[in-house]
Amino acid sequence: MAKVRSVKEKILADYKVLMENSKAVYLTSARLTANETTELRKKLREVGANIHVLKNSLMSMAVKNVLGSELELKGPLAGVFASDDVVKTAKIIDELRKQDKLSYVYCILDGRISDGNRIQEIAGLDSREVLAGKLVYLLNYPTVGLARALVNNIERLLYALDALKKTK
Repeated sequence: MAKVRSVKEKILADYKVLMENSKAVYLTSARLTANETTELRKKLREVGANIHVLKNSLMSMAVKNVLGSELELKGPLAGVFASDDVVKTAKIIDELRKQDKLSYVYCILDGRISDGNRIQEIAGLDSREVLAGKLVYLLNYPTVGLARALVNNIERLLYALDALKKTK
């Protein structure tokens, strides 16, 4: 019996480490085949995330130990642990939700627990690259607008001088 307890303690410690090293944890109820799970693992690794089938009682204890909150977990659950890009990870699992391959249970982001719908909201966000491009555009826009205004005024002045020259 002591061996079983030591195995469970190791799993609990692993869950704690995963939670502490992740920017987001998405708890989902998945209905995937072995091939789909393998493909999902591959996609998640590309964005710095991984997926684990969870033992509900141990995951509840890990959440309580790390966050101080209790979760009531039921049924077979998979935990997606995002350590790099939270948005890309959410987009990957949202594709499966749209195909009715999984459903959202909880989202743990920045130490706060939300319902699963938060994952869908995160998936709707633009990627980091797109947001950076928008920021650069917004920062650059005033100078571009000023340059265009100055060019237009100079062009108008030149047209006026040219019209004046033609009249004389």
